[in-house]
Parts: sequence; C-alpha cells; structure tokens
Amino acid sequence: MDKIKEIVAVILSEAEDEAKKIQANADAEIKTVRLDLEAELAELDQATEQTIIADTESSKQRGQSLLESRLREYDLQQRQAVIEEIINQAVASFKALPFSEKTDIYQNAVEAAGIKAGEIRLNEQDQPCLEPLLEKLGEGFAKGEVANIEGGLLVTHDRIEENLSIDLILRDKRTDLASFIAKLLF
Repeated sequence: MDKIKEIVAVILSEAEDEAKKIQANADAEIKTVRLDLEAELAELDQATEQTIIADTESSKQRGQSLLESRLREYDLQQRQAVIEEIINQAVASFKALPFSEKTDIYQNAVEAAGIKAGEIRLNEQDQPCLEPLLEKLGEGFAKGEVANIEGGLLVTHDRIEENLSIDLILRDKRTDLASFIAKLLF
C-alpha cells in the first residue's frame, strides 16, 4: 500500500506541477490578452473621441450654416415686405392724385400707345376724369363702361383692348420694380 501511496503522491505531485504550469500559462495568456484588449480599448476610445469631436464640429458647422440660411431668408422676407409696401404706397399715391393730374397721365398713356380713337374705360373712382380726358383726346374717343381695375385705363379700338391699367403694369413690371427699389434701398 505504501507503494500505491507513493505512486499517488508522485501522480499528485506531477499533477500539481502540471496544474501550476497550466495556471502560469493561463495567467500569462490572460495577461497578454488583457494587455491586447486594453490597447484595443484605448484605440477604440481614441477613435470614438475623434469621431465625437468630428461629429460635434460637423454638427456645429451644419447648425451655423442653417442659422445663416435662416437669417438670409428672414432678411429677404423683410426686404420683400418693404418693397411690397413701397409698391402699395405708390399705388395709393397714384390713386390719391388730383383728377387733373390723372387726366394728364391718362392722356399721355393713350398718346404714347399711339391710339387714335376708341372707347375709354376707367374704374369707378376715376370716373370724374373721363369727360375731361375725352375732351383732351378729341374726336374718335367715347365713354365706355366702368372698368374693374385698380387704376389706369382700358381703351378698346378696332376690336382690340389696350390695357393701360396699373394692375397690368404692376403684374408685368413687378420684378423690375422690385429690383429697382431694392437697388435704391439696399
């Protein structure tokens, strides 16, 4: 039995030595893996930090660009509102002109268009200008129905209607007027 105990003791001793070697190898492997993982983690942390910094800078630039875009849009809206108000004031000023001045303006418009005869139509507000205008234009011109326009006049001749109204001028020349006003103001 002593022999068995001796054999068992040798086997246990060898097993213990082998276990210590395995443990030492495992500890060394764990240490190596831990160092590798810590290095990877440090690289990942650095890459993440750089990504966060880049993303933050990119977001900051996008935000600044968006802010500048909105400020330009707001500025443009304000300028357009000012231009629109000036055009509206010009129309109101025209409407407020004395009838004698409007009559002269209407006469000049008809003559500038080269119209020699026709039926004259004015809006309701400008009806007091009609008789003096017909007298200034002379024979060949007649009174027409009341026109549904802001101001100006319509002249029908030879089955053609010449639209010399403020409505048409504003519609056709609004872009040019807006550009002109913008150059003057801004």
